[in-house]
Amino acid sequence: MELPISLPEGWSAEADEMLGVVITAVSSEGHKGFVTVSEAKRSFELGMSVVRQRKHYAGRYWRKELYEEAVATLRAAMS
Repeated sequence: MELPISLPEGWSAEADEMLGVVITAVSSEGHKGFVTVSEAKRSFELGMSVVRQRKHYAGRYWRKELYEEAVATLRAAMS
């Protein structure tokens, strides 16, 4: 699947009809973490879940900013 950013090595993304885009991270210890991104709601949630809150990403590069923040949040949660 094509994203507006490159994911860290070993991470993957897949589209889910109900949830949006689920990004999977694997730590160096083998632990898995997930973040769900909803482009429709322009928001994300840690874990594999329905995104509930709408955020205000706007402008030309809103998709890139949304995914960058989602990846940074997941990376922080995994450390």
